Amino acid sequence: MRPPGNQCDLYYPIDLAVGVPHPIITWGNGTGGVSSVAEYFLKHLGSWGFVIVATRDRFTGDGTTILDAANYMVRENSHPQSIFFQKLDTNHIGGIGHSQDAGGVTR
Repeated sequence: MRPPGNQCDLYYPIDLAVGVPHPIITWGNGTGGVSSVAEYFLKHLGSWGFVIVATRDRFTGDGTTILDAANYMVRENSHPQSIFFQKLDTNHIGGIGHSQDAGGVTR
């Protein structure tokens, strides 16, 4: 999956059709990091019903690609061909990150 100009990894519940819209969480890797380092944690969040979009950008301190990723998921919620069509809670979007990307999430 790709937000405009960015690549992302997605972690989400096995069953998206539970009937309750899933909140979106963005993930920022930390300087030079990749989401696979936190894969166990991100999959765990997905098992609790969250949809996590983790940018592959290794320098997200300014928050731009994290915001792009969140906006991408909002668009996917409205796209009829998306597996996320009308399954996301676009009113509840959170952000988490490691190291510099905790700052990027805040920005």
